[in-house]
Amino acid sequence: MIFSFFKLILILLLIGSISTLISFTEGRTRIDWLGWGINLETSHFIMILTFIFFLLIFFDRLWRYLISFPKAALLRRDKRNREKVEKNLVKAFLLASHGEYKKAAKEALLISKNTQDKQLGLLIKQHFDAVEMQNENIISSNEFNKSSNKYLEVLSKDKNTSYIGHLAVMRIEIAKNKNINKIYEHANEAYKLEPNSEQVVKILFYTSIQLKKIKRALEISKNPIIKSLYSENKFKNILSDLYYLDGLNKMSSSKKEAEICFKRSVENFEGNILAVLNLVKLLKGISAKNKSINILKKGFFISPHEDLLNELIKKYNFKTSGEKVSSAISLIKSEEIKSQNIDEVKIQVASFCIKQKIWGEAKKILEDIGKQNLTNLALQLLAEISNSQNKPEEVRDYLKQSASAKLNFGYYCSNCGHDNKEWLLNCKNCNEISSIRWMDQPSESNLNRKFINYN
Repeated sequence: MIFSFFKLILILLLIGSISTLISFTEGRTRIDWLGWGINLETSHFIMILTFIFFLLIFFDRLWRYLISFPKAALLRRDKRNREKVEKNLVKAFLLASHGEYKKAAKEALLISKNTQDKQLGLLIKQHFDAVEMQNENIISSNEFNKSSNKYLEVLSKDKNTSYIGHLAVMRIEIAKNKNINKIYEHANEAYKLEPNSEQVVKILFYTSIQLKKIKRALEISKNPIIKSLYSENKFKNILSDLYYLDGLNKMSSSKKEAEICFKRSVENFEGNILAVLNLVKLLKGISAKNKSINILKKGFFISPHEDLLNELIKKYNFKTSGEKVSSAISLIKSEEIKSQNIDEVKIQVASFCIKQKIWGEAKKILEDIGKQNLTNLALQLLAEISNSQNKPEEVRDYLKQSASAKLNFGYYCSNCGHDNKEWLLNCKNCNEISSIRWMDQPSESNLNRKFINYN
């Protein structure tokens, strides 16, 4: 504005200087137009031109002012309204901060008078009303919940606040530990609006799993946030379990799709017993036998379970007990066995030998383990061998030892140590995801002791 003023002064001075200079110069200017002739002093001509110039500037400025006046008026009005809204907001929250929720609610209503968003003031008012009713206990719990739900319903339906509304309902239901379907429903809607919210992604993932919405859980697992929540091994275990369950769901509709799911499950965790067993049943073709044997071996060395061993021996197609036992015993010498699993592999092989009535080999394998590492199952097998040899004293001694010996491998939870007896996606005790594996009972020092937390 100041610059424009000085620019105008400068132009005037320049024109004035030129006019003065010309006025001291003698001369005349003649203009002929359409038979008319005008003969003027040059100084007078310059003055007329200057006057016309300023007249044009005046009308230009006047025209611009007239055009911009409505817009400027609206801007001034909006500015005044914004100032009023800001004042109302500040006053409302100041009153609320001092416990004056009724007055704050009244002040909030004034906001709607000065903004195009008529919902804003109403939402803030309903919030203060709800807090007031809660603090003063002036209504019953049911009435308060109805009021709160009404408030949150308004939030959820308004496009500007729907995310906040869904988030609020979701967290309230979690706090109440009630309707998991409702938690999932609102988490799913919130996810559509804000797929990068760690809280929403995490809750949607957990609830999808708990509701057995495996396909949805697999979709959510592709979100980078999920991967960042877990270690690499833990994340692979989760994917392995989800793909296994997805494969089961597809068994009735498409064996081929089920096979793909089981393959992905095993790729993520080769020791997934159930996925391995289901996969080898579906493998077809010339190379199916060799593939199955390889998959079963790797699975057995990671998770030494009798079902894997039995299926592996079956794939060899041996006819005699001697051949079957020899193939089982040969597994003990493999370098692929996990060091922590070597004793359990021996126990399972010994158990297989006993089932084939090959008592001597079974005893030799069990005695090779070492007394300090014998589990309750190993001691029970030794008692069975002694019984076949008609040695009652040894039977009683082994059974007595087994009562106080460490437990055999089982479906233990790596998070809380709970024995779930069977594989489950969620631990019965701590609800942790993909923590149940066929393994040695975890020691207290190896437990995570974390319980599911939505927050």
